[in-house]
Amino acid sequence: GQARDVRLRFESGRLVEGFLNLRNFGNTTGVPLRPVVGTRSGRGGADLTLYRQPGGWLAQVDQHNLILAVPGLFREPVPIDHIQGRLYWFDSEGLALYSPDLALSSGGLDLGGRFYYREANDGRPGYLGVDAGFEVADTREVPTYLPRHVIGSETLAWLDRALEGEGAQGRVENGHFVFHGDPARAPFTQGGGYFSVVFDFEDVTLPYRPGWPPLTDTSGDMAFVNKQYHVHIDDGQLGELPVGGSRVSIFDLDAPKLEVAVDREESLEAMISTLEKTPLVDASSFDWLSVNGDGRFQLDLLIGLSEGAPPPSVSGRYVFAGNRLSLSDDRLVLNGVTGDLRFTDTRFTADNLEGDFLGRPFRAQVAPREDVQGTRIRAQTR
Repeated sequence: GQARDVRLRFESGRLVEGFLNLRNFGNTTGVPLRPVVGTRSGRGGADLTLYRQPGGWLAQVDQHNLILAVPGLFREPVPIDHIQGRLYWFDSEGLALYSPDLALSSGGLDLGGRFYYREANDGRPGYLGVDAGFEVADTREVPTYLPRHVIGSETLAWLDRALEGEGAQGRVENGHFVFHGDPARAPFTQGGGYFSVVFDFEDVTLPYRPGWPPLTDTSGDMAFVNKQYHVHIDDGQLGELPVGGSRVSIFDLDAPKLEVAVDREESLEAMISTLEKTPLVDASSFDWLSVNGDGRFQLDLLIGLSEGAPPPSVSGRYVFAGNRLSLSDDRLVLNGVTGDLRFTDTRFTADNLEGDFLGRPFRAQVAPREDVQGTRIRAQTR
């Protein structure tokens, strides 16, 4: 780069006051400085105005079209459309940087907040403190900004596939990013710091696993906290099944398993239609059955996200509330069905279903067949 309009005042060989403009300031090939700053054109770096103050420098920056590369943190260089703010650079006791008002825009990302960084020095650990708000106009851009050293490789691979997969879309609003502690100890599973990313999401379509119906038209809020990931869904669809009020969690980002919990009033028809779109059953498994009516649906779904993970598992129950069940040709019709039907994967059980058959009360039990894959239903009436 170049230094222009340089004004420096020394006392006894020590710099006490100064002013200078830096143009195209950046890192050249072979210089082991991190992070690396440059321009999209490749013709220089940042333009800074520096003021010498007691203990350090004040830099003012207001620039467009930069590139920021932080090896080990971001997957690839991050394009910066505009960056503006004040940066305090202290050097009296090792390098320390502070900004009270940094604002940055990059593609669909808008970020603003404050940060403080102090390098490790003479046995003293390093420290990074960030408190920033953000929004993302397109969730497909999120993988570009993920902190690669904080999130496990298996989870990163899944996030890349899910957020950038076919049909993926959505936006992030009201985001808040907090990092507090020694970066070398992140993600702080043994203490020593705190890391969280909390945000609202709107209009999200997430193809979370091949062969399964995606989450669509989804809104809610999400939180990454240290090495855990939790989502509350306000509205959305899984196949034909509304999943508003559901929870989704990953409790260990190094060995990611997606845990989905649903507990809501729902139609039996929507539940069966969605089930047929998963690998758990064949697409025509329930063609013989005609159903209508609502009931209480409770579901716990566990999906491994790593390569080679075991097949997903599902368990839960459906509480009938006066439903109608019949064979598809209406040869057998059950009305006013009540009771609990429990399931684990494709094994169904019920101890005491009740209802009406040909105008008479009936009671039924459901159990999996032991000799072959299937279900046995035993009913009694009088």
